Amino acid sequence: MMRRLEPIHALVGEDFIRAWLECARAHHLIWLKGIRVHHRDLNLKNLMFYRDGDNRPRGVVNDWDFACDTQDLQTHTGLELTGTMPFMAIELLTNAAFRGEVRHMYRHDLESVFWILIWVVSCIEDGKQIDPLPEMYQEWTSGHMRTCCHSKRSFLSVGWTYGGGPRPTWSTEGELARALICYFTQSQVARDMQRLFRRTPAPVEEMEQLEEVWGEFCAVLREVGRAHPAMGYLADI
Repeated sequence: MMRRLEPIHALVGEDFIRAWLECARAHHLIWLKGIRVHHRDLNLKNLMFYRDGDNRPRGVVNDWDFACDTQDLQTHTGLELTGTMPFMAIELLTNAAFRGEVRHMYRHDLESVFWILIWVVSCIEDGKQIDPLPEMYQEWTSGHMRTCCHSKRSFLSVGWTYGGGPRPTWSTEGELARALICYFTQSQVARDMQRLFRRTPAPVEEMEQLEEVWGEFCAVLREVGRAHPAMGYLADI
C-alpha cells in the first residue's frame, strides 16, 4: 500500500522543522550511499511528508524528474534553466549560469532547502500561501532571472530589515532562518571574493565538498538548538 504524501508546509513548528530536516538529510544520505545525483529542482511542492505508525511526520523528497548524475554535463544554458526560481541557488541565476559556465553542485541543492525554509516562515500561514505576497517575494516569482537573483542577493545582505519577515506563527523557526541567512551570506561572500581576486579570468572547476558543506550546515542548526530552548531538539542532530 502506498503511503499518503502531503505537502510539508501543511506542518507547523517543530513538526515542520523535523520533516524539513529529514528531507535535507535524505538528500545527503543518497550521496553517502554512493548515488551521486543532483535533484536540481528542490522546491516547496516536492518536499512532502507522511505519518508513521506513531503518527509522527516523516519528510520525503519527491519528484526526481530533473535529477542528473554528477558525472554528466551539468550546466544551465540560455536554452534551459532547470529549477523553480524562488528556490534556486543564487549562483544558478547569474549570467555565468545562463552562459552555461556554472556546474551544478551539491551545495546548490542544499541552498534550495534553505530558500524553502525562508519561503515557509515568511509566506505560509495555516498551510496556505499568503495573498498578496510581500513585494520582495513577488520579485522572486516574477519569472525574470536577473530580478530574482538581485532580490535574493539583497535579501542576504539585509535580511528582513525592510519587512517581509517571519509570520507570527513562525517566530520561533525564524531564529533558525536568521542563523542560516548569516551562514549562506558568509558562504556567498567568500565565493564572490575568491572569484574577484582570482588571477586568471578562466573559470576554475569546483570540487564537490559534500561533508564540509553538510557539516557546516548542521553546525548552524546545533548552535541554534543550544541558543534557543524552544528549538533544543536541534542541538543533538
